[in-house]
Formats: sequence, C-alpha cells, structure tokens
Amino acid sequence: NEVYLFNLSEIVESSSLKALKAPITSLYNSKVNMFDKKVIFISIKQFRDLFNIDSNLYSGLMINKLESPNFIKIKEIENRFKIVFVDWKEKYYSLLEWLTIFSNPIKLIMIFILVLSSAYFIFSLLLLLYDKSDMIAKMRILGFSSMLVNRIILMVSIILFTTSIFIGISLSTSIEYLINTFDLIKLNQDIYLINNLYSSIIYSDILVISLVYFFFTILPTSIISRVKNHKIFESK
Repeated sequence: NEVYLFNLSEIVESSSLKALKAPITSLYNSKVNMFDKKVIFISIKQFRDLFNIDSNLYSGLMINKLESPNFIKIKEIENRFKIVFVDWKEKYYSLLEWLTIFSNPIKLIMIFILVLSSAYFIFSLLLLLYDKSDMIAKMRILGFSSMLVNRIILMVSIILFTTSIFIGISLSTSIEYLINTFDLIKLNQDIYLINNLYSSIIYSDILVISLVYFFFTILPTSIISRVKNHKIFESK
C-alpha cells in the first residue's frame, strides 16, 4: 500500500501542488485513537523533500526509556548547542493536565473510603469489647494483668487488620487480572482516546496505604482498649 502526503502550507502560499508518494512499510498501533488517526512516521529525507527543509537545519531523534541522569545530561547539551529537546511531559502537557484533574476526585474518594473503613474497624472492635466484657472481667479476676489483657486485644486487632488487608489485596489483584484479560471496562474512544480502560496495581501505594491504615486503626484501638478494659474491671 502507498500513501500521498501533501505540503498544505505551500499549497496555500504559492498555489502550487506538491505531494510525496510514500510506501507504507509498517503499522504502529498506540491504542490511542487520536494519535493513530493523525500521526504518521516518515524518514528525515522524505520530510526534507516534502517541506523544502535544508539538510543542515533539521534532524530528529527519539529516545525511549530515558533515565533521569541521562535526561539532565541531554538538557546540558541542549544549552551548549542549538538543539531543541522536547520531552514527553512537555509535548503532551495538556493530556497530562487532563489526567491529573481527572485523578484528583478519585484520590479524594480513596481518602474518604480510608477514613470510613478506619472508623468502621474501630467501631467493630468496640462492639467486640462490649460483647466480651464479661470474659475480660473474668480474666482480670483470674489474675490476668491489665497489660496482658491489652496485649491480647491488640493481637486480635492485628489479626483482624492483617486478614482485612490480605482479603483486600487478593480481591484487587483478581479484579485487575479480570479487567486486563477480558477488557471488561469499555470506553468511547472519541471521548476518552482509548477503547478499553486497563488497571495496574502500584504495590508501593498499597504499602503506604496499609501503613496509614495501620496507624489510623491499631493505635486508636490500643488506646480505646486500655480505657475500655479499665472501665470494665471497675464496673465488674
């Protein structure tokens, strides 16, 4: 197959038609409809011939997976020589800004869920202490120290916390696998640029969220259990 490329600016300025006939050597699917419909890749020679660019004025180079130290070195070269260097973030700034605006409400929802789940965990433990108040009082009468009782309650809290985290990670991993394997979330490509929504789990975020959840639940639970244990012993 072949494609015809036109220099539209020259057609407007000089009313002359200039086109380039180029063979299609391969297809690149970025899975982004906006790019796939409007972007093609041609050689530097074809570009110079079509747009009348002097060979000494223009060239190009694409670098993938550029690490931060090398990025700094290239920026230093850009300052020393007449080189125009554009990274991915600068080129697609509007797209990144749109994704950032879109992700902020999701982060607020996640914070709300975290606070709500912490409150529910503490409330459930309070109900458990209230239900087992007779048992706690008997343990104190049998000679169990207050520190030992608090330690038992803390161990129960940690077991419940670990179980809930394990179930949550297992469910999220399973859902991620199903979404990415069977393309369960369909999108309108003309609006969202992609056909399907894929998910990926960032395990560092899971670690941070787990630690935050731990401090929001276990530490208040430890304080509440001490106070509750003391009140139960006094009332009995």
